[in-house]
Amino acid sequence: MNTSVDDKHDILLQDQEMESAFWVQNDVQFPNPLSPLFASFLLPAMEKGMESAFEKWSMNTKRIRTRLWNGFYYQSIELHETDLSTRQNEHFKKVRAEIPNLLTTFKHHVADTLMPFYTKLDAWAEEKMTVKQAAERLHEMEDFFYLAWRIHYEVLLPKQSAGWLLEDAYKGAGLQDDPVSVYSLLLGTMNKSLETDRELWMLARSVSEQHELSTHFKKLPSQQLKSVLATSDIGLMFLEQIKRFLAVYGYRSTDSHEFLEKTWKEDIDFVLALVQSLQQSSYDFDSHFESVIKKREALLKETLGQIEDSYLREDFIQIWEQAIKVWRIEEDHHFYIDAMLPARSRIFLLQVGNLLVELDILQDNQDIFYLYLYEVRNLLQQPKNVAEQLKARKRELEDLRQMPPIPFLGVISEVRADRELERIFGFSQEPVSMEMKTFKGYGASRGIYKGNVRIVNSQSDFNNINSGEVLVCKSTAPAWTVLFSKIGALITDSGGILSHAGIIAREYELPAVLGTKVATSMLKDGDTVIVDGNKGVVYFDL
Repeated sequence: MNTSVDDKHDILLQDQEMESAFWVQNDVQFPNPLSPLFASFLLPAMEKGMESAFEKWSMNTKRIRTRLWNGFYYQSIELHETDLSTRQNEHFKKVRAEIPNLLTTFKHHVADTLMPFYTKLDAWAEEKMTVKQAAERLHEMEDFFYLAWRIHYEVLLPKQSAGWLLEDAYKGAGLQDDPVSVYSLLLGTMNKSLETDRELWMLARSVSEQHELSTHFKKLPSQQLKSVLATSDIGLMFLEQIKRFLAVYGYRSTDSHEFLEKTWKEDIDFVLALVQSLQQSSYDFDSHFESVIKKREALLKETLGQIEDSYLREDFIQIWEQAIKVWRIEEDHHFYIDAMLPARSRIFLLQVGNLLVELDILQDNQDIFYLYLYEVRNLLQQPKNVAEQLKARKRELEDLRQMPPIPFLGVISEVRADRELERIFGFSQEPVSMEMKTFKGYGASRGIYKGNVRIVNSQSDFNNINSGEVLVCKSTAPAWTVLFSKIGALITDSGGILSHAGIIAREYELPAVLGTKVATSMLKDGDTVIVDGNKGVVYFDL
């Protein structure tokens, strides 16, 4: 199979495409502009992976085209034109049959397909390579991106449908339309994001139980911890614990859909700072997790008590049991594909960057990320120094990071306000009320909280957030969950109740208002706000 992208025009939005379709900027998964190399691998893989999975599961969506414009990710949805009701019925017939086996299917994909290739990437990253080997490995990695994203959607779509089936069973049983309550019935199941958080908490508890370590973590700045720990036996033993943690959980960064940002595995100081923050708090992961399970069980009992018809009650129980079994796939697929694939690819690509430095093409191995894939291939065949070109491209990308993306492009069309899209991506909110000092979003996790704002844009901001502050950001990814035990509430620009932020906010019982579109532009550090997760309202200028 050859899924090669031959030039940047295969991923950049062209004028004729803009004139013939409606394009939406995906601010949930991709709130920031993408580097040229990452976009070269990601966009074709996502588009082809989605199209394959849509056909496999008889979706009404035929395909979603993906393009880059001004550095930002845009997508255009193309539906099948006929037999939509027939396809929908066929879809649910197929996913109902697959849902009981879905978790096992995904585990097989991880063991038999994903991890073997990651092991190969790791080996490549340790080797010096020839120009020919580099070109061949880039082609192989490009093909694997497509395969990984096909797996991504083949497991994610049935998992999402398990949620839609549960919503339908809830309403079909005569209960009031209340999606937050429906998805609260799926809380308290361990997944790779929560597992990572628990392992960090265990490391922090290990520090607290040893006086010498506890003293260091209380008194020293985080950037000094590594060098001081390396001077004692107990410190060296703890650093080995950190390395074992990173070998499993270190393939993530705050911007998981990117090559540019260092992974945790490359930045032990950052992980030590996370452990330090947890060690100095009173948070107890296990107690909290047990509490969430008990509340879920009580909510399930209450819900079943409201369903009078015994047939409907038994049907609801069966659908709930299947949904809660597969719900962890939401975070697990991100762990093994969205985060791990770019993280391990990044380390291999840095080695290709080293080769380009040796050939006097680049000045720094990380400059490779500012090249499109077709440019890397061309430079391997015909070396030339591109330092000045890359300086301009870096400046351009940095300028784009300071600009808000245009939300819609192309032919004016209504955004389809269906349940599936709204739950994940959210839609435009009501205008900000300067009179009432409020703005709205989706009440994704219940509760009301008053606190001071902390804007977080990247991993470098993590250590700035203080206990009890309100986290305000564009969107979150699984690497952000380490902050959720510390904050008091959450506000985002993008996303709906089934976005990552919504799912994990409910796990941590944080009041959350998501998809406001304006939070990061309206608020600043230190502002006092009230976050009403019940009504989806933020009160500001208090």
